[in-house]
Amino acid sequence: MKIVLLGATGQTGQPLVRQALASGHTVTAVVRSPGKLDSLKKELSGEESNRFHLVGGNIFSADDLASHFQGADAAVSTLGFSITDRSTTYELLNTRFF
Repeated sequence: MKIVLLGATGQTGQPLVRQALASGHTVTAVVRSPGKLDSLKKELSGEESNRFHLVGGNIFSADDLASHFQGADAAVSTLGFSITDRSTTYELLNTRFF
């Protein structure tokens, strides 16, 4: 399965990347700061590394995300915005895109 993951640098996202790769899935992590996953990339086996794609992206841009979602079987968000923060960001990410 080809999975696109938003929020891969966080406390939930990183274990999810590891679990998906260990289960044989291909993971494309769309992140704001790719350098935050340097330690995770070093842990991956050769086969897992071949199935892990790290791309920079703007989670607030539907056009930017659309290109990463093409061909994916699943899109998963582990973005960590607080439900008590009813800011534009929370509303945009949790109602418009999903």
